[in-house]
Amino acid sequence: MTDFTQHGSCNCQSIRYTITDAPLFTHVCHCTKCQKRTGSAFVLNAMVLEDDFALSEGALDSFSTLTDSGAELSAYTCPSCRDVLYYTLPGFQRIIMVAGGTFDDASWLKPDAHIFTRSKQAWVELSDEIPAYREMYELEKAWPQASLAKLAES
Repeated sequence: MTDFTQHGSCNCQSIRYTITDAPLFTHVCHCTKCQKRTGSAFVLNAMVLEDDFALSEGALDSFSTLTDSGAELSAYTCPSCRDVLYYTLPGFQRIIMVAGGTFDDASWLKPDAHIFTRSKQAWVELSDEIPAYREMYELEKAWPQASLAKLAES
């Protein structure tokens, strides 16, 4: 275990959580489903091992929907304010995707990649410094070796 700890919550503070290790990878999703679900141009997802995430207050509701690629996405929400705290996808075993905006202080969080840029809003300008994928990346090619090793060990 590392010396990394971050806390987060929903808007009404009924749900609080802690992550105890840095995200394995962080991506910005520009798919149309994420745009509609968030009411924004994209969502920032921090990929965290399930074992590194813990609820400290409250209990979550959930719902399932399909992604642009057709995969079933499960979203875990506050039953009071309905904010989404995290998502899971069948293709990401043992990983939860924490909604980046729910961290109490997200200033440390930086994206490692942009995905589904084929449907990004025209006014969103991407930097050449961060890899961008028209659709989804291949985990083995996009993620750092250290993150792949940690996932394999979990």
